[in-house]
Amino acid sequence: MQPWFLETVLEFAPVGICVADASGQLLRLNPAMTRLWGNAAPFSQSVQDYRKHRGWFGIGGDGRQVEPHEWPMSRALGGLIVEPQIFEIEPFDGPGVRRPIALSAAPIRDAAGVITGAVAMLCDLSELVAAQDAVYKSEARFCAAVSAVSSIVWTNNPRGEMEGEQVGWAAFTGQSYQDYQGFGWADAVHPEDAQPSIQAWNQAVADRRMFLYEHRVRRHDGVW
Repeated sequence: MQPWFLETVLEFAPVGICVADASGQLLRLNPAMTRLWGNAAPFSQSVQDYRKHRGWFGIGGDGRQVEPHEWPMSRALGGLIVEPQIFEIEPFDGPGVRRPIALSAAPIRDAAGVITGAVAMLCDLSELVAAQDAVYKSEARFCAAVSAVSSIVWTNNPRGEMEGEQVGWAAFTGQSYQDYQGFGWADAVHPEDAQPSIQAWNQAVADRRMFLYEHRVRRHDGVW
């Protein structure tokens, strides 16, 4: 393989890649790795020098700080192939910032099997974590809305079955989680209205229109 080929791969790889020799001295950081750790990131001279790199196990700010010998690069120099681990790191040009990453590493061996160095790969998880946080906040807002309104709010799948937790429905009808799953919710609808309600739902789905139907529902105290 021509050297220029490898250089091109390192230059344009979307993930951070760094290479160290057998002592742990960093020999090469590609642009993505430099960007993720910050332009002020040092070329550590040994495994103990990794102490300058601040990182924590897990995500959320309560993880234990990573010791020099615990970094995947250090473990790879000991002969281990390290599967992706989740960390938070503090970029050298962003004090106080914690960036979520996945970091893996593997040893580099010569023809005789002797470890001559290691390579580590870093993937930025910032967008993924932000997206998950947005979903969590959206679900929290929905639950808050359900609890705040006086009317009953629930959701059904296209077949008309209830799935998941339905806080408003359970509070009004007194049905348990197991009771209202699937078509169990129909047990809380007046016998004369249950089947017509299901038929009306199916028709609304088929017509791709809003479901509007008036039926009697048994309250938790037995009153319709």
